[in-house]
Amino acid sequence: MSLGAATLLYSLFGYMNEAGYTWTGNEKVQLAGPIGAFFIVMLLCPYVYNKIGNSFEDRLKNIVGTWEIESESSQHKRRACSETTIELVDGEIRVNGGIFFDVDSNGMKGTIIGSWNAEMAVSNGHKLMYFYNLTDDLNHAVFRGIAELVLQSDKDSKILSGRWQIIGSNDVHNGQITMKKK
Repeated sequence: MSLGAATLLYSLFGYMNEAGYTWTGNEKVQLAGPIGAFFIVMLLCPYVYNKIGNSFEDRLKNIVGTWEIESESSQHKRRACSETTIELVDGEIRVNGGIFFDVDSNGMKGTIIGSWNAEMAVSNGHKLMYFYNLTDDLNHAVFRGIAELVLQSDKDSKILSGRWQIIGSNDVHNGQITMKKK
């Protein structure tokens, strides 16, 4: 593709292009005009891409890892806990689902009450939003939901906290969610 663009530039602006090769012990290539600008842009593209790509991955490194999740329903006051791993794979943020458990009044993990898996996740390194499917084994129901969390970080701990909401249902189901990085 770049060869085609270079050929097109040379044929359209041939009179403005200059190319030279000098041998002075060190090889030296000189390009001027639109074709020279094209090659400069082509040489700079990987550098710019690496700078942008690295800063994006650097921003997401705070949320990559294993997290303990606890949530509470605003309507039923039912508490649940789970664990997830957040990964960055080929530039895509992935939230891995799992099994969730009932949490008793003493804050202890109880019986398995269902499972969940994330469909899609987006993050800017400070906020995390993901769509998920939830299978509630107690009520024999499947729900779709969305969670939106904000990172609260200090040198000793990282916490994502926010809200979850079941979507596509006539009943209102929502609540608080907190994720603590292990």
